[in-house]
Amino acid sequence: MRRIGVVTFIGAGRMATALATGLLGHGFPRSRLRAVEIQPAAATLFAAATGVKPDCEAAVAVSEAAVVVLAVKPQQAQEALASLCGSLDDRLLLSVVAGVRLAALATWGGATRVIRAMPNLP
Repeated sequence: MRRIGVVTFIGAGRMATALATGLLGHGFPRSRLRAVEIQPAAATLFAAATGVKPDCEAAVAVSEAAVVVLAVKPQQAQEALASLCGSLDDRLLLSVVAGVRLAALATWGGATRVIRAMPNLP
């Protein structure tokens, strides 16, 4: 797999867990995965599935990321990105959040590179 640096998941629920386990299954190094999750149950499930223990400090987890995957509920996106404003710089922000415009995500997080993916677990 091409080296892309550290990937940080903001939100470590089912979608983030599926994406992270997929990366790991294709040879992505566990040492280059980070996650941020404030819900203890979701953090526990993510850690069990990936071997990566999520953190609660988003700014720290993002500081070494090349790619930041936004995987929160749509109603949590603005708050999650507000805590990162100024930390995203030129990092790639990949959103898997449904129903939120890319322009809004860029504004809320101060990101210059924003893309969207709509994966489907089934």
